Amino acid sequence: MAPVSIRGLRKNYGTVEAVAGIDLEIADREFVVLVGASGCGKSTTLRMIAGLEEATGGEIWIGGRQVDELEPKDRDIAMVFQDYALYPHLTVAENIGFGLRYRGYRRADIAGRTQEAAAILGIGELLGRYPRQLSGGQRQRVAMGRAIVRDPKVFLFDEPLSNLDAKLRVQMRTEIKRLHQRVSTTVVYVTHDQVEAMTLADRIVLMRKGVIEQVGTPDDLYNRPATVYVAGFIGAPTMNLLDAELLADGGAAAVRLADGSTWSLPARPASPGRIKLGLRPESLAPAGGGMPLRGVVEVVEPLGSDTLVFMAGPGGEVVARLPPQFPARPGETLTLSADPARLHLFDAASGRALAA
Repeated sequence: MAPVSIRGLRKNYGTVEAVAGIDLEIADREFVVLVGASGCGKSTTLRMIAGLEEATGGEIWIGGRQVDELEPKDRDIAMVFQDYALYPHLTVAENIGFGLRYRGYRRADIAGRTQEAAAILGIGELLGRYPRQLSGGQRQRVAMGRAIVRDPKVFLFDEPLSNLDAKLRVQMRTEIKRLHQRVSTTVVYVTHDQVEAMTLADRIVLMRKGVIEQVGTPDDLYNRPATVYVAGFIGAPTMNLLDAELLADGGAAAVRLADGSTWSLPARPASPGRIKLGLRPESLAPAGGGMPLRGVVEVVEPLGSDTLVFMAGPGGEVVARLPPQFPARPGETLTLSADPARLHLFDAASGRALAA
């Protein structure tokens, strides 16, 4: 069993607080992704778990054992880096087995574990090659193999796909997902790419300025964002966020947009006042039975499977994901229909989601 517990974890660099006392519980065999913009503290958190950075304060527990005072080699973790960190003068087999040889394993045990890891990753035919003879994806598999042979309690991944091209990143995401399903080990994975986070994670930890903005399943963060920041980070394209005003009249409630149009709400959420109105691009459709949203078309992006239409809307830019070959032209005024059941309301001052 290898749950990971982070309690009040802090990291200061002089007067700069990179990680601001975060708490996080990761279950045994869970795949957790730390995601956020550059400088949010995600990589620093991972490096503190690994023992590569000394924590300023707080505790780190792995498998029921406090490890924050232990050396990295004694924490029973394995880390995969974005630059692969392979030894150029060693073969694939020697790179995979290097850590075992360093720890004094017998040659036969090293060979057996190396063969097993290579079989899991589909690189058995590459064992005699050198890193210079491998593609980027093959090098990443070798780096993962070096982690697998150690049979650690926790795998740590630090932006492992950032050096790969777009097509290979998609392929390697699938490989990493298959690996986790096969070895069933706790994984803590860092990325700045929200698509990686959404596709890989059991739970996502979205960080901002050294704190945790929201923790939840991919569905939680996409469909129930806790803040404007989460709503604007998760999704491609991200959620439309429009300046609006929440109105209340007796037991009813409505939203007034910047162009003066008013939408009735199915439920009364909170006190009247200034809000941010959130709409996912796919919650907008050609004019129909929903709430009318008008805007001037600025850019049309046909993608084959659908069409993205960018408009100047009331209270901000609006992006709509519409059917393929949708007839929209820059400069024309377009009226779309918003699904009232898929609206998101955020307090304009705090940025927090308003409860329905």
